[in-house]
Amino acid sequence: MIFELPFDLIVMGRTYPPIPPAPTLFRLLFFLPLFLVEISTFSLLTLSPLTKLSKYTLFSLAGMFFVFAVWAFLGFSYPSAPISVALNGVSKVLSFVTAITLFLKANKAD
Repeated sequence: MIFELPFDLIVMGRTYPPIPPAPTLFRLLFFLPLFLVEISTFSLLTLSPLTKLSKYTLFSLAGMFFVFAVWAFLGFSYPSAPISVALNGVSKVLSFVTAITLFLKANKAD
């Protein structure tokens, strides 16, 4: 979900609905349940006593956003070219690292 929420926000503007008179309604019908699931997942995650926001979590999240920015600078094309596949993969790995760092215990030096 850490990867999917910003990715859905980007992809939402790039969908071409099959119903020409109401493209906004189609986008809402398709993406609103996704956003509700993503936001409810984040909400439930904040209630867990096992998670802790650390600087490593924020650094890896910022890294994922930076990779998204580079991908957007290159046109945010579908991952079929090697650079798009690499940027997609790196951003997914960074989102996984972000999720893992939420569950790491803090050291005394932090």
